[in-house]
Amino acid sequence: MDRSTDPGAAPLTLLHDHLDGGLRPATVIELAAHAGVPLPAGITTAGALADWFVVRPGESLAEVFARFDLPIRVMQTTEALSRVAREAAEDVAADGVRSVEFRFAPTHHTAGGLSLDAVVEAVLAGLAGAPPEARVLLCSMRGERRTDEVVDLAGRWHGRGVVGVDLAGVEVGEPVGPHRSAFARARSMGLGVTLHAGEMVGAESVADAIVDDVPVRIGHGFRIVEDCRVRDGEIVDLGPTAAAVLDRRLPLEVCLTSNAALGTPVERHPFLALARAGFAVTINTDNRTLTPCSLTSELALARRLGATDDELATMRSTAAGARFPDP
Repeated sequence: MDRSTDPGAAPLTLLHDHLDGGLRPATVIELAAHAGVPLPAGITTAGALADWFVVRPGESLAEVFARFDLPIRVMQTTEALSRVAREAAEDVAADGVRSVEFRFAPTHHTAGGLSLDAVVEAVLAGLAGAPPEARVLLCSMRGERRTDEVVDLAGRWHGRGVVGVDLAGVEVGEPVGPHRSAFARARSMGLGVTLHAGEMVGAESVADAIVDDVPVRIGHGFRIVEDCRVRDGEIVDLGPTAAAVLDRRLPLEVCLTSNAALGTPVERHPFLALARAGFAVTINTDNRTLTPCSLTSELALARRLGATDDELATMRSTAAGARFPDP
């Protein structure tokens, strides 16, 4: 039996999905026209915009992150934020997802005059009252110094749809240190904490992230394999950072297609070796428009890469158990 689609298996759970990375291209065109935001030169149709959005291997990090500028520019009103959130929920629900945690950086959506609280309220309004079960993570950016502000904001909305906080942005040259005390405070407040690490930088990024047991989950994290000894595709020994991640059962929010877009070919992705070594691997989408995929297509990709039905079912169960609770 295909246990990845067995109705008796854990429901589809999506832990790592960026709102500003998953807009419908047709919606971007409509919102841009309403807001007076110019589209990229020569782009007039949703199909052409969809192709423009796609991140391709070999692009610089600056080119990749520039793709987010257009979605963010059109997400500056309560109406736009609510619409984007509602459509994201509709899209993942149509894919069979039963529970999702959407994440976004509220500080990116105040250029039109909205307060941070109004931004969060608008997103939650868009998610209200429709499947799937949707919760929100608020991102602080590594290149900014507003993490205390984001944690305070999450605390005000904790129990009303916000369940945690995240550290996102470029890892290179941006250590966790300046943000660490704020995330420790978030944990003391009962908020879930996940940090992007081990995606753009190697295992040292994960080592930096897990000091003082700050994260509860790790965004991506697959480059922890660089702290492992691998023989014939099997992990046979662990370095201290990998051992700490394994011992603490810190879930890894793996995003195969997105990781490939940043230069790790899926055929060489270590997710399966990590899972077989006992790491808590989950499969996620990251940015459904910029790195086109869905949760079901990512699970299908994992199967094509060698994951067995039992292993896929375990990854689904791990994801369901790693959700941050909404008190």
